[in-house]
Amino acid sequence: MTDIERTIIECLWTRNIKIIDIVKLLRDSKLSVNTNKITEYLDKINKPILYSKTGFVLELLGFTENLDKIRAKVPKKIYYCKEKGLSLIRPKYKYYSKWNIMIPKDVYEMALIK
Repeated sequence: MTDIERTIIECLWTRNIKIIDIVKLLRDSKLSVNTNKITEYLDKINKPILYSKTGFVLELLGFTENLDKIRAKVPKKIYYCKEKGLSLIRPKYKYYSKWNIMIPKDVYEMALIK
């Protein structure tokens, strides 16, 4: 058995679901997300890219609690937020400086619309 916070992090880590789909799902649902739990899970897993990805997703969803804690652990190295799956066309990425991450252009545009 798992909780929504752990599921979010695992989806971002394993890339089984695209970030844009995670954001849409959480935005459209009535699920409540505990950012304290997310921070605890991030610290347990301790994967640098997950701090950037998770912080980005939480920001898109309008969360503010614990973002500073997560941002403090964002790596200096720039990571690519690659999506799983076969693509014949190389995806275009945009740099999102708040989380020091390269994200797919469609997700970047969603962040701007937010």
